[in-house]
Amino acid sequence: MKHLCSGTTNSLLERWYRYASMVFFLVLFFGLNASETHLTNEDVCSTPVLVCDDQINLSIPDGVLTVEVFMISEGIPSSCYSDYEVIISQNNINLGNQISCDYSGQILNYNLKHIPSGGICSGTLLIEDKSAPLLICDDINIACSDDSSVANLGEPEVIDNCDENPSLIAIDNYVDFDCANANFLGRIERQWIATDNQGNSSTCTQLIHIIRPTLRGLLLPPNATIDCADGDTTPGNTGEPQIASLPSGSSCNFIIDFEDAVTNVCTGTDKIVRRWTIIDWCTNQEISHTQIIQVIDNTGPALS
Repeated sequence: MKHLCSGTTNSLLERWYRYASMVFFLVLFFGLNASETHLTNEDVCSTPVLVCDDQINLSIPDGVLTVEVFMISEGIPSSCYSDYEVIISQNNINLGNQISCDYSGQILNYNLKHIPSGGICSGTLLIEDKSAPLLICDDINIACSDDSSVANLGEPEVIDNCDENPSLIAIDNYVDFDCANANFLGRIERQWIATDNQGNSSTCTQLIHIIRPTLRGLLLPPNATIDCADGDTTPGNTGEPQIASLPSGSSCNFIIDFEDAVTNVCTGTDKIVRRWTIIDWCTNQEISHTQIIQVIDNTGPALS
């Protein structure tokens, strides 16, 4: 059996005493600080903080502004907000703490009340609408023969926090690709400007790409027969080549033209040989087409 000498025993006792003293000190220190913190929070909320500015500018975000305690006084701790009440009035009429867009540009009175003590401070609010309308522009592709006007393509979606009907204007800028783009002839850059009733404006740009057609989509007119009583031999009546619904003439970088050779077969009967020429201006590709148009007399003479 081993025996501990007295020196070793004293050393162990000293270590234990130092450890117990340190633990006691830490428990005492943190316990006192926790108690002091709890008392400080209670004291802050029981003491009114009533400091009101003469005028505060507030902006309406989404149609209705709820005026909170922190908007009136920054010195009040968030844990104490429930001890305060914001009351807004105009011409001695209590408006509560919610303000609509109807009050944009107006100055209203406010009271900040400390409910437990009954203390009040006062000031004014300038209600403003500083939010510009939200514009949503969608890019689109259209055929070169389509109507690209606003009336046909429509307007972008516009949303405003206060104004239900902001004004809209459109400004167009056309960019010609000069046959350099295989898919599009050009682009309309339509800039939209929306302005609400408080003068706040926003813009967006809508890109309208003009599709470049090809002769692969060419539809050629068939031969036609018409009665001489009708007599209308214009392409609108007898048919014409169609490329993206193009009429005859020069459009969409295509030239569509024709020449007629008319032969009178007999009285009231004609034969028209219409030679169509279609040219792709960008590729110089050319297609010719012959259409036969007969004008016949199907009505016999009237007997008296």
